Amino acid sequence: MVLGSALGTQFRARHRGDVFAESWTHVDGIIGHFQIRAGRGDVRLEPGAQQLVIAEAKMFSDLSRGTKRAPTFDQAARNVACAAELASGFRSLKQLAFVVLAPTEQLARGTFDTLCDRGYIRAEVSTHVNTYGDEKGARFETVFLPVVEVIEIHILSWEGVITSVGKSDPAAAEMLYSFYTRRLEFNRPRPAIRAHR
Repeated sequence: MVLGSALGTQFRARHRGDVFAESWTHVDGIIGHFQIRAGRGDVRLEPGAQQLVIAEAKMFSDLSRGTKRAPTFDQAARNVACAAELASGFRSLKQLAFVVLAPTEQLARGTFDTLCDRGYIRAEVSTHVNTYGDEKGARFETVFLPVVEVIEIHILSWEGVITSVGKSDPAAAEMLYSFYTRRLEFNRPRPAIRAHR
């Protein structure tokens, strides 16, 4: 697993000042068979790659709702679109997934349910593609749509993952639990303090 990696996008700049362009999509973690390209830092799958899992880890923050140039192109849709680009042509893949990891109490509020819905992601990417006119339509049909139908989309709790890890590797689970509890301490939303008059 690699933390803090960058994914390429089909929406990169076509020319200087392209108002629709995106830079790299940065993700919290990637699991699978890949390489980080020297000098660029982006991810490329290895020949014969069998696994690609893209993970976003949250501690009470939401998935971002868009980018500066595409305010409705949210973080889940961007990640799945990038996964489609990465996986294009790799028939060897046995697991392709997008995972959101967050505290149980945040998941109980349904924070990510809509943004991680397969149909919603399909519609968001379609809307973004349509800003390009016919230019991106063919790639949307041949690259993105086949992937969005088969990619695994999971919303997991930190607590559940730690418990699962503990069944096979208690030491690793203990370290993960220690990390998690410290992150909870520093990232839990604090109630607003009212000024006294």
